[in-house]
Amino acid sequence: MAALLACAMMLGCVNIDGGAVELSWTVHDTSGRTVECKDIGLAEVELTCLTVPELGEAVQLEPCRTGSGTERGRNAWTCGRLGGSTAFDIAPGNRQFRISAVCRSGSPAAETRYPDPILRDVVEGEVVQLNALLIEVRDTGLACPGESALIPQSETG
Repeated sequence: MAALLACAMMLGCVNIDGGAVELSWTVHDTSGRTVECKDIGLAEVELTCLTVPELGEAVQLEPCRTGSGTERGRNAWTCGRLGGSTAFDIAPGNRQFRISAVCRSGSPAAETRYPDPILRDVVEGEVVQLNALLIEVRDTGLACPGESALIPQSETG
């Protein structure tokens, strides 16, 4: 009881109902140059979490569920933040994580390559690190058509 009261009186108490994920990303063009999200119309980076079946179970990936049993499976952050973390609500177990970029219009970014899915074991109360992830935009003018603030490279001489 004393510990609960002390926690309630302190700022920064975190509800732990599973594990959490922390990730960072960078956006580059195919030549390796850093690209600003806002300049090519990227609004968010989305993290999708899928449950990986145990050995012998049917191979059907399902969205991760929080410890309380409600469907979660998706988290998104402003692309320009270059990082994000989830709450401690991803149910423990084997998980597959993927990232993708979303345009300001809400459509998925085109002409964009992402890292392969990442497999991690989620443990209650612990943070899974996905480290720095590269989002590679093949054609900055086509990632989010009509939403780019960049001048086409052919016009910049």
